[in-house]
Amino acid sequence: MAIDSAARVLIVADDLTGALDTAGAFASRGIATKVVAQPGASDAESIRDAQVIAVNTASRHLPAAEAAEHILQSSRLLSGHHFDIVFKKIDSTLRGNVVVETETLMNVCGRGVALVAPAFPAQGRTVINGMVHVEGVPLPETGFAKDALSPPPLQPLGEVFAAVMGAARVAAWQSGQALTLPASGVVIADAANDHDMTDVFDKVADRVSETLLVGSAGLGEMLANRLGSGMHVKEAARLEPVSDPIVFVVGSRAARS
Repeated sequence: MAIDSAARVLIVADDLTGALDTAGAFASRGIATKVVAQPGASDAESIRDAQVIAVNTASRHLPAAEAAEHILQSSRLLSGHHFDIVFKKIDSTLRGNVVVETETLMNVCGRGVALVAPAFPAQGRTVINGMVHVEGVPLPETGFAKDALSPPPLQPLGEVFAAVMGAARVAAWQSGQALTLPASGVVIADAANDHDMTDVFDKVADRVSETLLVGSAGLGEMLANRLGSGMHVKEAARLEPVSDPIVFVVGSRAARS
């Protein structure tokens, strides 16, 4: 299902890497995109001409209350802008303040319902019965569960959200099922492969302007594909070959990085 090619998109990420890699999916398709690396050092006018804006709240490793405050501070920068689609970028292994940032952004942006779909099958991240798996291994049994700075929750996502928002506001979706978005609350989406991701995205596409999308770069890539499919994509810039040494700085201890 196509999404309006003129739709304006806000991406809220809890770290700079997430803001950049999600924004890159849109920029590579010729969509005018800007990244706000430090919300306090930017202003509303500097992002006025962008169709897609990605904001780094730098909140992944903060206590929950401070993370929520960073979301509120970032929203003040964007108060003069209208966004048709709001995407909460989260870590595919759930490190950070996933629940409190989701709930805060729902309130700030006036989205009564959120679709939570952190799976990224192309990177080996899947969700089965609400539990994130990494290369087929449940999250609690991986090295990510022992992250020194911001260890992820070890329960299924439905339980994690229900503990904060109440069980009545949390629903689950599995591949092949019908999906009825509630008037208020969150839907936790399972996804074992790209087909599942496409399936759940198709089911919310006609309500995307009233739903907070919550996911990793996998869901962001899917949104960029849909947005770009309805527009004339600019030819990619031609880059000159590089023969000098290249230095890569990788800030993650993950083997895949």
